[in-house]
Amino acid sequence: MGIVKLLTQFVACLIEGIFLTVLHGWTVGIDGNLLLFDYLPRHAESVLAADYSGVIDDFASFIDKLRLHGITPLVVFDGERFLPKTKHVGAQRAAKLAAAQAKYAGATTAAERAAAARNIVRPTKDLIDALVKVLSDRGSSRTTT
Repeated sequence: MGIVKLLTQFVACLIEGIFLTVLHGWTVGIDGNLLLFDYLPRHAESVLAADYSGVIDDFASFIDKLRLHGITPLVVFDGERFLPKTKHVGAQRAAKLAAAQAKYAGATTAAERAAAARNIVRPTKDLIDALVKVLSDRGSSRTTT
């Protein structure tokens, strides 16, 4: 099972409360960028205006929920470095982003603009730095390499 499908199932089960008691005492690895892509569309227009508060609140609430149930989250932000075999993925993503940005620039209504914004928001260094600071302030440790 791919990481996207696994994360989707894991988050759905957490929302339903199914796994929380089973995972008590576990350390769970979380792809921070992948989780951000779940929250970014909900706050797209704010993120484009460099207001990350909604995304950070959602992300931190998820981490707090895990901790509340005795689960230690290990969140990894590993960037967008592609392995040689997956370089084409980067090119595909860049093409999709360029098309979405053009659609956003040409949007004529607020609804069109909001819909297009959901397709162009990406995790930025500023967003990740702000998120790491909030998580650190809440007691998370931080290691960088």
